Amino acid sequence: MTKQNKVFFVQFICFALLFLIGKGLLSFTSITGIINPIVCAIFATIFSPQFRVIKTDEGEKVMMRFLFNKKIKEVKWL
Repeated sequence: MTKQNKVFFVQFICFALLFLIGKGLLSFTSITGIINPIVCAIFATIFSPQFRVIKTDEGEKVMMRFLFNKKIKEVKWL
């Protein structure tokens, strides 16, 4: 598995978890119908961390950016 595939998979898992958390939280409100998954998708898109593969002289590195943290951090476990 290449780093790009791993990054795609981890980003999808983060999005899916946040989407399911949003669905769980919205189940306690009166929001129903097609609006419910749309609101959850917007919530998950905004709050999920962004992962990118950057090519450097030392090789490929995985970087992560989060909405509330302006710093870009290197992910060493991928």
